[in-house]
Amino acid sequence: TEWPTYQELSSVYDAVSTYWDRTAYPNAGLHERLVQMPKKTGCVSLLLASITPDRMIHTDEAMQWALCENMRPVFPWEMQAFAVQYPHALSGIRVVSLGHWVKSKKWFSPRNVPHVYCMGQDVCLDHSPLDRFWLNGTRFLFALS
Repeated sequence: TEWPTYQELSSVYDAVSTYWDRTAYPNAGLHERLVQMPKKTGCVSLLLASITPDRMIHTDEAMQWALCENMRPVFPWEMQAFAVQYPHALSGIRVVSLGHWVKSKKWFSPRNVPHVYCMGQDVCLDHSPLDRFWLNGTRFLFALS
């Protein structure tokens, strides 16, 4: 689905942050590069990119890199499909999707973007603020434009 419920997410992942509950997705938004883009079905070429593993980088820098490489953020359902199809790619790393965000119910909270990772055998879904510096080795999921 375009904006899955907490129950739907829980059926995909072994562990889901309670942040992604059923009340969060009505406040969800797509990245500006995705808003007017037609939502195609079928195969999509995705890239799991560790842009600069030797230092921290800001979200804006990651997005600028993607633009220069003719890539776009992924739609929410593309990230879910990736996590289900390639759980081994999440081992020991955090994979971040900059394609959609959810604003907290609290006015002072930032917009948050999802990230997936493995903890043991479990595939987990959590969130992090969109406007931030990312730790060394964080990987971003992009699609070819």
